[in-house]
Amino acid sequence: MGSKLQRQNQHVRRLTSKIKRHKKRGWNTDKMEKELSYCTGKTDRPSFNTGAIADSRNKRRSTVDKNEQ
Repeated sequence: MGSKLQRQNQHVRRLTSKIKRHKKRGWNTDKMEKELSYCTGKTDRPSFNTGAIADSRNKRRSTVDKNEQ
């Protein structure tokens, strides 16, 4: 399977060749270039909440909601 570094390099190589192919055909490559910039470390990936923090069922209700029930 290879090391993590080998897999990352393979991903970058495939992305660059895919971008090249799409540009040759005149297709849009904005999102692939964005992913490539994430992979090469030029930009940071946006952070977002996951798991229990993001689950809306676990959020506390305000006192207004409790009074209405």
